[in-house]
Amino acid sequence: MSPAAFSDGAELVDMLLAGWEIEKRFEGVSYGESERYASTARVKKIMPYLVGQSTEHENLVKSMIQKVKTDRQKWDFPQRVSKFPFHLSWDEEMMKEILRVERKAMETYSEILARLQVSDTKTFLDLADREFLVKGLKKLVKDEEEHARLAQSAIAKPGA
Repeated sequence: MSPAAFSDGAELVDMLLAGWEIEKRFEGVSYGESERYASTARVKKIMPYLVGQSTEHENLVKSMIQKVKTDRQKWDFPQRVSKFPFHLSWDEEMMKEILRVERKAMETYSEILARLQVSDTKTFLDLADREFLVKGLKKLVKDEEEHARLAQSAIAKPGA
């Protein structure tokens, strides 16, 4: 079964906002904070990378949203998004939560990409902007696959 096409730009933006909210979970997390909660060298190495990538992804998704033409002049980016639960008590628990979040982000971006590729977007995206979104979404999917792999490897080798 092929994915459903986007009916308009607002529908595309709503899905991009869902991805943006996932990325936003790491907002405000400093490298020091991530290291404070991590106890193994492996997790202490992974966390700053994931936090930095999340900020990069958040900015990319925001740029994508701004390229979509809709009747709405301004999009409301949620001010309060559930934060990442750094209170989790050990590295394996923390990495399992990260794995869950990374997989959710990958699924969201994969769905957006699949739907975008079957959509007639002439009314809400210029050709160059559509290409920007497709390229950006492919990067996001690839990055989220890598993040999930890193989280999975930390779970598989917890003491490393």
